[in-house]
Parts: sequence; C-alpha cells; structure tokens
Amino acid sequence: EEKYYATLADAVKAAQNESVTDLVITLMGETTATTAVSFNLSYKTVFNSVTFKQADATQPYFIKELYTGARMNDGAFIFDGVNIIIPSNGQYMFEGNVKLINNSTITSKADANCFVYYANVTIEPGSKLNGVIDDIRGGTLTVDGGKTDGTVNSTPDLQDAFLHVNWADS
Repeated sequence: EEKYYATLADAVKAAQNESVTDLVITLMGETTATTAVSFNLSYKTVFNSVTFKQADATQPYFIKELYTGARMNDGAFIFDGVNIIIPSNGQYMFEGNVKLINNSTITSKADANCFVYYANVTIEPGSKLNGVIDDIRGGTLTVDGGKTDGTVNSTPDLQDAFLHVNWADS
C-alpha cells in the first residue's frame, strides 16, 4: 500500500504506528542543502528492513542527518538507486546491516561527519560512499570486486568507495 507524506519523519512515524516491519521509502521531489531534513533510526528496532529508493536519481537528494540504526532479525538498511548528499555540518552513521545497490551514491560535503559503528556494510558495483569516513569501529566492509561495466576487478580500488579514512584514537 502506497502512502504519501510531506517529510521522512512523518513517513517513519506513520510506519511505526501502523506496525510496518519492512519499510520502503521513495524519495520524491527536491531538497537543497538548506532544506535538508534528518532521518534518524538510530534506536528504532521496529523495522526488519528499510529500503531507500528515489523517484529521480539524476537529481541529488539532500539529507542533513542520516542515522541507519541497528536492525533486528538480520534485516538490512538498503540504499537502492539513490543519490544522497549529506551537506556541510551534517552527519551520517551506519550501524547494522547496510547495503548500497543499483548505483547508489552517498556523498558527504566538506565538514560532514561519517561514522561506521559495528556495521556490516556492502557496496555493490557502481555504488559508492564519497567522502571522509571519520571513524570505523567493528563490523565488516565489503566492496564488491565488480566494475560498473560488468567486468571483474580482482583488486578493488577502495578509492571508489572512500576518498579518505580518518582513524579516531580508541
């Protein structure tokens, strides 16, 4: 059943109230760096899976803060063909099972922060995280050895996934 909501927060709240376990969110319309919203599932475990899709992936969709949160029942947080930008002073955190598929790109601008905490992150061919990863703690990172043209790259270039990694002191 499809329903339309003005904001991501409204969609998530409605899904929780209706006990939806597998949530698919299609990003529609446009946002800018100044109108970017936050999407926070950090401590929500009501969903088995949350899938982000985008109506028009040729247009960037700005999200100020993106917290995937822990998933229950081995579910996943899936980015499926999206073009998300985290603007300056925003941040995002991957926690739990996260997959970037179908040429998804998450780009963080300038001083935006990214944390990967105890996450099992899989980046499939053509998809990438583009920006600085400030801290990685626990979990696994799998960068698929494929290329966007379908050929196999036996030594994946991590630059395709990350521009830089800052390791925090523990």
